[in-house]
Amino acid sequence: MTTEPRIPTRLGDGSFTEMTRSGIRADIVAGSEAAARRAKVPPLGDDEVDHLLEIYASPARFAGVDVGEEVVLSCDGTGMKTHATRIQDLQSYEQWMGADLLELCVGDYSLKVVRTILAYEAQYMHDAQLCTIAPLQYGVMPNLGLYSKPDGPCENWSALLPLGRIAEARAAAEEAVEMAVADMVKLADSQWEAAWAGPLRDRLEPGMVLTADRGFFSYALWRKASAGSADLLWRIRTDSSGPTPVHVEDLPDGSWLADLRQRHSAAARAAEPMRVRIIDYTLDDGRENATSYRLFTTVLDPSQASATDLAAAYAQRWEIESTFDELKTHQRGPRAVLRSKSPNLVQQEIWGHLCCHYAIRALMADTAAHTGRDPDRISFVAALRITRRSLSHSSFPPS
Repeated sequence: MTTEPRIPTRLGDGSFTEMTRSGIRADIVAGSEAAARRAKVPPLGDDEVDHLLEIYASPARFAGVDVGEEVVLSCDGTGMKTHATRIQDLQSYEQWMGADLLELCVGDYSLKVVRTILAYEAQYMHDAQLCTIAPLQYGVMPNLGLYSKPDGPCENWSALLPLGRIAEARAAAEEAVEMAVADMVKLADSQWEAAWAGPLRDRLEPGMVLTADRGFFSYALWRKASAGSADLLWRIRTDSSGPTPVHVEDLPDGSWLADLRQRHSAAARAAEPMRVRIIDYTLDDGRENATSYRLFTTVLDPSQASATDLAAAYAQRWEIESTFDELKTHQRGPRAVLRSKSPNLVQQEIWGHLCCHYAIRALMADTAAHTGRDPDRISFVAALRITRRSLSHSSFPPS
């Protein structure tokens, strides 16, 4: 006899319960048939019932962790108007109440409202980070109802459902979700720029070079970052969504100078252009289609750093990506999840993986020093396999 697993869910009155998947389906069928008889509309088809079942039985229906594994944070309510400013609220929660996490938000808390004041909120996030120490997050909720008529452009699914127009209601809700996702991305981008303008930029010093992958560039962020004390070396997209530099001068090392200026508005076109040095190169690693790279840098003088030196420096950024691959794909294993079920044990397991990785890397460094080789030329996968074989034949724990 097979016991069907029970799924945490909530009833119509909000009370918590656990039901089997078949029980949830039967409840959906009974409820929808009763509603169809009352509304004198055709009942839901099997595909529509299955679609609702996937929603109600999905593990993603709860935004947090599994039931019983919740962690209480002390940020609820921060950023609300109990003092003169929201920053004073954040400081009160942090300094008087010992909050371990702070949340900046507006009183409405709706995404559609916040998107109209992104620049203002980004500046507020920047100012708040300079006045607080604890981690600071930005709070907002989708509130999809504001995307439907009469408040938004989408058809109102609440009006379509009683008419039995299930497909149209679903399409309207999906359209609203797409709009909300687009707004959330814009919000995240603006807050990311605000985060950069605060803690990270304040830690940069003259003589440093800040590298970044091609997903981080924006005109506004480059202007902010280049105004700092460190130099920049960023990879840039070369497709239609990438920036369009205007050629100024060719340099003897093969790089070239260009001006950057946005052209989406009169104000952007009137702004002072940003001078950058561009390095285009291709890595011939034996593949049929060699990878092309474009780098933007604020090091304008080739005598300070040649194009070859800068390209080699950018390649060093990938060492952290290689480390992530070593840890997640090879050492832990692809698609493997941590076995621990509580926050403390998860942290312990993560530290275990990091210590194991450090031990293997230390072994590789010792081997490279002994043989006079570059540590980058030693295979982590080979070292991992040798370590595993050695441990499997050893009766003693590693020292």
